[in-house]
Amino acid sequence: AGIRQFPLKLNTLNCDPPRAMGPYKAVVMQVRVSGSFADLDRFLFWLESNKRLLRVDTVNLYLGNDKTGTDLLMNLTLLGVMG
Repeated sequence: AGIRQFPLKLNTLNCDPPRAMGPYKAVVMQVRVSGSFADLDRFLFWLESNKRLLRVDTVNLYLGNDKTGTDLLMNLTLLGVMG
């Protein structure tokens, strides 16, 4: 739901089934979004500073396919803890 506040396009969101880690469950998410560098940067900041226990594990940036060359594609691997 948090991505709706950014002018980004969510291309894919894949979640692995939660895994037990002691009294908690951990989830791994693969996310692919596209947008401008500034918007992707603000989205990353939001991910790392929100109240949920999320960690950005990997980030990969690629040039997008738009004609202006301003859009980027970003692949993320996120790790989250559910209580």
